[in-house]
Amino acid sequence: MTLPQQMNSKTQLTLLKQLSTRQSLIKQGFTLVELMIVVAIIGVLSSVALPQFLNARDRADAKAKVGEAVGIGKECAVFNAETDVTKSTVTGPDNTVTCGGSTPSAQTVSSRSWKTSLGVECLGKTITATGVSIGITAQGQMSCS
Repeated sequence: MTLPQQMNSKTQLTLLKQLSTRQSLIKQGFTLVELMIVVAIIGVLSSVALPQFLNARDRADAKAKVGEAVGIGKECAVFNAETDVTKSTVTGPDNTVTCGGSTPSAQTVSSRSWKTSLGVECLGKTITATGVSIGITAQGQMSCS
């Protein structure tokens, strides 16, 4: 008698179950081609998204620097508008200005510079530069250039 004839049906059924379990475990993994396709798709998506992210980051940096300079300029404008206040020193991002007093003078507050030339709004005016200057008159009026 040969080996297959000696096995009973229960043993054959058990072996077939083990074989099918092994094959299903092998089929659960990803092939190399499938993994390469996923990596290529992620590469294409990141090449599209990364420049958008960097542009948004640069624009936010520029707006923060303009906002800082406008805030310092407003502080100086208030001192200039109220001529009865004693002179005060206002420290800006790149310079220090003296504002206010009985005879206030015009001042300029400069922002810190940023990397790229972006269209950034400053006091209702779009500036395409790598930095802005806030001019403050003796009467407390502000302008951006």
